[in-house]
Amino acid sequence: MSAPRAVTFVNHVGWLGGAERSLLILLANLDRGRFAPTLVCPPGELATAAAGLELPWRAWPGYDARRRLQTLPALLRASHQLRPLLADADLVHANSFAAGLAAALVCRPNQVLVWHRRDLRLPRLPAAWLAQQAQAVIVLSPHHDLRANPRVHVLPNALDPATFWPARPAAAVRAEFGVPPEAPLVICVGALIPWKGHNLLLDAFCQVLGTLRDARLLVVGADPSGEHTAHVAALQQRSSEPPLAGRVVWAGQRNDVADLIAAADVLALPSDHEPFGRVLLEAAAVRRPVVATDLGGPRAVVVPGETGLLVPAEPAAFAAALVAALTLPSDEQAAMGQRAYDRLVARYSPQQQAMHLAALYDQLLARTGL
Repeated sequence: MSAPRAVTFVNHVGWLGGAERSLLILLANLDRGRFAPTLVCPPGELATAAAGLELPWRAWPGYDARRRLQTLPALLRASHQLRPLLADADLVHANSFAAGLAAALVCRPNQVLVWHRRDLRLPRLPAAWLAQQAQAVIVLSPHHDLRANPRVHVLPNALDPATFWPARPAAAVRAEFGVPPEAPLVICVGALIPWKGHNLLLDAFCQVLGTLRDARLLVVGADPSGEHTAHVAALQQRSSEPPLAGRVVWAGQRNDVADLIAAADVLALPSDHEPFGRVLLEAAAVRRPVVATDLGGPRAVVVPGETGLLVPAEPAAFAAALVAALTLPSDEQAAMGQRAYDRLVARYSPQQQAMHLAALYDQLLARTGL
């Protein structure tokens, strides 16, 4: 039996966002008999989680290609720092645009580069260049533009519902946030960054309160990079004013997201673009219906009218969908959540994801003769 192929995964940040949590699921299920993974990323929560998987880790300062203050010299410096960390890799799996740019500059001709594209909106020319440098580009849903490069492969995110189940009763969670037991509760989970659509959600929730006066909105998430403090402050200031005052709770970053989603009636995903929407799988895992904007990734995850509702990114439409979901009879709401759960199990298992990724790795490595 041949030795496992050395695969180095590169991530440009050390915190745990949706992309990083999805990467950890992939790493936990990758066949260690066929592949020997190593993680390269800055110190932080991601490295700590990798240690829990008994995964070798190498520290790299990282680089964020989307920050305005970053320059070409900074990218070149990050690539130079990355070069020795990739020396023994047969295949380099870049888990982001920034990681892909840095890796593409220093990968050797006999190394396979895979770019895991987790963003929809990227600078056009650098993204096109990176797509040409990579032997394969992984996207999260068919709603990425697949026409530009025949090397594009669709690999959705995955989630095992057995690993995402509430530990506390809903009543305890609601009591923590001062939400009455019978109040209609909407939850939104995601980074507090502009494209996640929190302004749209607040606009819509103002209208929801016109129909459901006791409704509450629980917002879970933070600004992980610290780049959007003014945006976050404006959102929170707005929610302190009528009619939202006393109806919106800001929970910050949490590690008990399963508890929080399970305590809600409906999950809202109001993004103005969304590569996938991992939180949709989390809602399905605890059998909660969703209301999401009809853009990008959610179109592949949500079956309208069956597992949730897809609506235009417009406040009145989003509000109407939230009211419709919140006022469904309890048995219909439960049935919608159950259908979402069944679809999660059938289509988004980590084992299936790891199997498809391993097949892609084998194909790419065979082409290079490794």
